[in-house]
Amino acid sequence: MGEVMQINSFSSFATSAYDTVRSNLKSMAEAAAEQRTPEVVPAPVPAPAPVPAADPAAAEGSAVKGQRQGVSLDAYA
Repeated sequence: MGEVMQINSFSSFATSAYDTVRSNLKSMAEAAAEQRTPEVVPAPVPAPAPVPAADPAAAEGSAVKGQRQGVSLDAYA
C-alpha cells in the first residue's frame, strides 16, 4: 500500500510541475509577443566630397633625385 501512495504523490507532483512550466512558458510567450521593438531606420549618410583627380604630368615633374620612384624600380636598385 505504501508504494501506491508514493506513485500517487509522484504523479501529483509531476502534474503540478508540468502545469507550472506550461503556465510560465505561456506567460513568457505572451510577454514576448507584446514587446515589439521599433523598426530601426538608419540615418542618411551624406555622400563624400569628390576628390580631384591627380595630374600625372605634375607628379612626374616633382620627383626628387634619390627618392623612391615606385615598387617596380626598387627591384633594380
